[in-house]
Amino acid sequence: MAHFSHQQIFHFINNRLLALMKRGMIPWHLDTPLPASGIPEHAVTGEMFSGINILLLWQATRDNMLPSNRWLTGDELRAVGGRLIDSARPTTIVRFRPTLSLMKVANVAQCEGLPAAYLGPDIKPWRAELPLLEQMVSMAEVPIVFREDMTSEPACYLPGPDRIEIPPVTQFDTDVGFYQALLPLLVASSGHEQRLNIPDDVVWELVKELATAFLLARCRLSGFRSSLSFVPALTSRLRQDESVLFRAGMLASRVQRYLLREPRSLAVERWQELAAFLTGQYFDQSFADTSLVCESEVVGHLKAGNSPGQAISALAELYRWPRRSTLTRASLTLAHDVLALAEVCPTSLTVYRRQTERQLSLPDDAMTPLSVPTLSAVEPVPDAANDDPEDDGDDPADNVVELPSAATSGSGRTPYRSQFVALFKRISPYENRWQVFSDFVHMAAISLYNSIFKNEELEADYMRRVKRYSKEDASRLAELMGILTMGLEYEVCDFLGSIFMELELSSSRIGQYFTPYSVSYMMGKIQMVPMAEALRSGEREYVTVSDPACGGGAMIIGMYQAMLDEGLNPQKQMFAHCVDLDPVAAMMTYVQLSLLGLPAVVVIGNSLSQEFSRHLVTPMYHLGLWRYKLARDEGIRHDVVPTAPAKGEAA
Repeated sequence: MAHFSHQQIFHFINNRLLALMKRGMIPWHLDTPLPASGIPEHAVTGEMFSGINILLLWQATRDNMLPSNRWLTGDELRAVGGRLIDSARPTTIVRFRPTLSLMKVANVAQCEGLPAAYLGPDIKPWRAELPLLEQMVSMAEVPIVFREDMTSEPACYLPGPDRIEIPPVTQFDTDVGFYQALLPLLVASSGHEQRLNIPDDVVWELVKELATAFLLARCRLSGFRSSLSFVPALTSRLRQDESVLFRAGMLASRVQRYLLREPRSLAVERWQELAAFLTGQYFDQSFADTSLVCESEVVGHLKAGNSPGQAISALAELYRWPRRSTLTRASLTLAHDVLALAEVCPTSLTVYRRQTERQLSLPDDAMTPLSVPTLSAVEPVPDAANDDPEDDGDDPADNVVELPSAATSGSGRTPYRSQFVALFKRISPYENRWQVFSDFVHMAAISLYNSIFKNEELEADYMRRVKRYSKEDASRLAELMGILTMGLEYEVCDFLGSIFMELELSSSRIGQYFTPYSVSYMMGKIQMVPMAEALRSGEREYVTVSDPACGGGAMIIGMYQAMLDEGLNPQKQMFAHCVDLDPVAAMMTYVQLSLLGLPAVVVIGNSLSQEFSRHLVTPMYHLGLWRYKLARDEGIRHDVVPTAPAKGEAA
């Protein structure tokens, strides 16, 4: 889809919902149950949509009488060989990350050829989920006063004394009727300064309406009505600020998450499990001998936002506990908390990968050398200049990619390369281009590494480099990182290596150039053939790949893509060891492998003389506990070692 400014997106969405209200339909009023149940959800991940997207998808569900609440993007639809039925039209919704933009999704009921897993379970009869409602009452943390004398006055929330007053359950015809009256009051209480601290104004009135509607749908209740006395003031506010609906939607989802959060007892139990692991793993101490076994103390830490690692570090400092395997008493960091979570609850860090089918035929009119099955009923994607946000055409573009990475890999047609080069040339135009590129890859690598490891030496190097640039250029460097991320999301490739060569930054004096990604990918396909079966059969848990002259990491990335083509998961089944004498090349490799989520060790040094100056491990190496896996399998040979690195790649 075309790029639209934030104001254009606000205007388009406001007009769509306000037009509905002019017809006498309130987008968040569910007078009768929707044909589909509850909150719309993503057909692939099962994750529920939030905010203003709920209203947009509810509207589409009602208008088209759709029997499902599951939606997916055009990219996902094409990846599994599905197609949009001829009479169906996708729905435009909002994508918030990495920037505000529009995207299109299709309901599974509008598609053909989808696997059964995408269709989801059969829709249950519309019946209230009373246990979930009871849990919300317990999590609201607001006093509820049951008054038998409230026959002539409505139930209410009193913000001054901070309590809810409502007739007893026995005065309602059904339990459902009681919760229909109570739920809006729980929502109102959540904005109190001791909870979410949301200002009481016109926007808050809309937030309460939306949050109540979302929670009623989540709990499978219908019949929500309100006075709408605030609508004239809201309409006036919308004329002044068209972002109000967006902010209200986000706040409503925040209220929803607050009331549906995990019961405290489970949070305390999980916190104590993590603390017990950290105590034994790093300090050889008995958790049972600490004060953290007391639930009230853990509740205090949770309220203060203290992690288990912070609490254990404080105790270690107080009692001077020696750290295992280190001479210092360095405090535990967020990385240690993540490791503990991986050990105690490994499913919370599971990486999801979707298998895509690669079609190697080359149609004459193909946009890229590699293609996947497309929607036969869909017209070609229009040029961005002719796109219209109000055009719900037949192509449910997902605003991330026009085709899956399997189709665009190696095409060299990614729009992000030209964006990267254009922005790069605007940064300190009178400075040496190689120095700017070197600073960028070093700062990007440090940002990724220090997001987990907090190395002060690297942080100082980052600050030294960023001081060379104006505030505007520093912001552009950060924007380059975003473009790089989107480029690797669009297609798996040696993005930085190709940029490096395009900008003519390689050293002609030493004959430095990087292997074209198409060659690296071909080599990866060849090397993967004997290993894929061993991985599928369980004979091997993972393979190791070593590149002693890695350049920008093209060889490793080619193996990564080849493994994806085989339906395998390189994030769990591949480990890479990369070396390069050129620090810039090594940092390029580190950044790209980190963004691809590959467990790897990147070394700056000379593979021939075995002289190394720095070792960097990627975040996935740490999160995947590869240190322990490799120690367990110590001595295992490298499965793949490139035999003839391209000239100059080892510097």
